Order: sequence, then C-alpha cells, then structure tokens
Amino acid sequence: MRRNLSNSSGNAIGNVIGYAIDHSTLGHTSLGSRGDSTRSNTRRGKVRLGRSGLEVSRLCFGSLTIGPLQGSLPLDRGAALLRQAFSSGVTFVDTAQIYGTYPYIREALRGYHRDGGDVDDVVIATKSYAYSAEGMQDALEEARRELDRDVIDIFLLHEQESEHTLRGHREAFEYLLEAKARGWVRAVGLSTHAVAAVRAAAAMDDVDVIHPLINMEGIGILDGTAAEMLAAIAEAHRAGKGIYGMKVLGGGNLHAKAPEALAWALAQPHLDAIAIGMQSERELEVNLRLFAGKAVSEENWREVQGRGRRLLIEDWCTGCGRCVPACPQGALRVVEEPLEKSRCESEDSGKTTEANEGVPIETGTAGTETGTKAGTKAGTKTGIETGTKTDIETGIKTGIEASTEASTETGNETARDWGEPLPRAVVDPACCLLCGYCSRMCRDFCIKVV
Repeated sequence: MRRNLSNSSGNAIGNVIGYAIDHSTLGHTSLGSRGDSTRSNTRRGKVRLGRSGLEVSRLCFGSLTIGPLQGSLPLDRGAALLRQAFSSGVTFVDTAQIYGTYPYIREALRGYHRDGGDVDDVVIATKSYAYSAEGMQDALEEARRELDRDVIDIFLLHEQESEHTLRGHREAFEYLLEAKARGWVRAVGLSTHAVAAVRAAAAMDDVDVIHPLINMEGIGILDGTAAEMLAAIAEAHRAGKGIYGMKVLGGGNLHAKAPEALAWALAQPHLDAIAIGMQSERELEVNLRLFAGKAVSEENWREVQGRGRRLLIEDWCTGCGRCVPACPQGALRVVEEPLEKSRCESEDSGKTTEANEGVPIETGTAGTETGTKAGTKAGTKTGIETGTKTDIETGIKTGIEASTEASTETGNETARDWGEPLPRAVVDPACCLLCGYCSRMCRDFCIKVV
C-alpha cells in the first residue's frame, strides 16, 4: 500500500493561483463518476493503459519542464501547478530519476491530500538509466522514498534504442519484474525515441507500458519516420502494451502548429495517453481545452505561444565537451570560435547570450572531436558491451576519452589573445528537442533550457 500522506511532514504548499477549469474539459463530471466512453474508458476521463490494469487521464503531466533541467520552478509553485492539474482531472504524471522532480510531485500529493483529493487516483510513471540490478534497486528505492509512496505505479527503462540496448539492460529489467512480483511496482516497460525499441518491446511478454516519441513530422525519431513509428506503436498496442506518447510538439519545434499537432496526436487510435510538459496555469488551461476539442481564446493562445523555450549556452562555456554525448539527438558539438572583445568590454558584459544559432551538424551521431576523442552515439561500444547503455554519468566517464579536469583548468587559466579561437559548445536548434539532459552534465552550469 501507499504511504499515509496525512502523516508526512513537509513544506506548506501555497494557494493555487490560476484559472478555474471545469472538469468537463476532460470529459467527466467527477473523478469517481462512471459512464459511457468513446475509447476504452472505465470511468469518464480515464483510459485503460493497455493491459497493465492501470487507468489514467489521457492528458499526462510531463514534469520535466518544471524541474531543475528546465524551468527550475520554486518548489511551492511547481507543486501548486501539479495540484491544480490533479484537481482538474489530470491524474497521470510522468517523471524520471534524472529529472529531479520527485520533490514537486511529493509536495503536490501532500497538498492534494489535505484538500480532500484521492491520492490513490494519481498514477506516477518514472524512469531510470540504471542497467544493473543494484543500480535499479537504488533507483526504485529513491523513487519510493522521495515520492513518499510504497508502490510506484509505472517504472520504465529510460531511453532504450533497440533489442540490443534492452538486452544490455536485462539485469535491471529483471529486477523491476521482481519488484513487480513483490508488489513494489505495478507495471514495467521502457521509454524510447526509436522505432526499433518499440518493435522489440512489442514482442516482449513482460513489457506492460511503452513511452515512445511521436509527432506528426517525426521530429526526434532516431531511426525512422512518423509513419514507421505509428506502425510500431500499433503493433505494440495490439499486443496489449499501454502506450503513452511524448514529444508530440517535437520538443517545441511544432509550437507554432500546436493545435494541429495535438489534434493529430489525439486522433491516433493507439495512443492511450499523451505526456505534455507544462510550466504555468495558462498552459494547463490551454492543454485541457485542446484535449477536450474546445476552442482556445486568442489572448490565451498568444500568451502561451509568446513564451518560447530555447537551449541557452552561457558565455563562460569552456568547450569541455561533457554535454555532447549526453544529447540523444546529436544536437551538440564543440567548435572553436573567435573570442569577441565585446563580450567582456561592452555594456552587456556578464549577460547571457543565445547559442541557438549553432553550426549545422550531421545528425545521427554525437561523436565529435572536442580536443579529445569522443565516443560515438549509443549503439556502438561506449566503454561497455555493444547495446548496453549506462546511466548518463557513467556513460560519459567510461564511454569517451574525456578531457581531464586538469586540462580544463589549464584552458581556463591560459591567457588568450583577442580573436584567437576559443572552444565552446554549440547547438543545432533543428535537432534539439529541449530535453535538458545536457544541463545535468555541465559542472559549470553553462547550458540549460530556458
């Protein structure tokens, strides 16, 4: 059973500030009501997640955007937004060990419980890059402890790419199956940006849930088209897998086409639910209306569209290259560019600059020369057997011949003439999905989604 949240201590949650949202926007009158459905619903506003036995809201709150890898919302504000989502019928939350959003979800659940909400109605899916049984055990215990829940609803292998990476993570997956048998996890599976991984998971009897990348233009799919991913998803869904999609707006690249992109995704019969990242009450309101097929006011739409996100690389980037292999899309590389005098001597000195106008790069690889030999993208040997994928930190330490701290420090200390090339990271915005994974790898905090 789940921990008794009424006995938990924690910071008080601030009052939810925002817009009143009628529960009818999710097609139900109350969280406990029953009635007819146009999909495989058992309760209005709920859909069955394949044969996992779980019922979830079709709109899933993608929590990556509120945490330290992206929005870095204050704890009370992020928790209040989640609590407002719960009260509005959005009771499915996606998170991951790397996201750093467990505290937000925990505090939101506590506040929701104090408000009289049914915390057992909230379904939480999390993920880990762990590849060993010991690593996955630690990841599961961290999730149970930090979320203040004895049972984790859905636990996934994070970002699998093929049958080979699944084979490399089999030990971790076996541990999840054991945890499921013990009642610590209710459903297991994987997240992926690859068609091959969806196809491999479809053939695995012990996979309950798949969380694939899908959007109408196929942006971010590693090994195929949107049509090919849809075909793989359909195959998996027919096999009884619960499917909830991600990146239906292409990591922000389809932001200008959001109504069309969301309508396309919602029309796909094999997507049980869709995860959308949100950072404000206004975004929540807009998504609720779009999911309900309702019109969004021009004022609300302008406000949401006006808050575009981007990957920011600060002026103090030294080009260490640690961020490069952390990008699953191969959107980053290190180049040498002239050091502009104006950066230090103009009135704008000390301010951040956008680095999104990066040099175009070859897609499909994160292997670039950064003054050291970088390993190629996952799927080749990265310091471990082919197909396995360690957590990001281990992968960077063992998968590439990384620059030593001494060389980085020397580079920082060495005086350079004006105009002399200075290495720094650049991003290809056409490839970047704004996941923010790269920011975790930078010890100098010079790269982040804003």
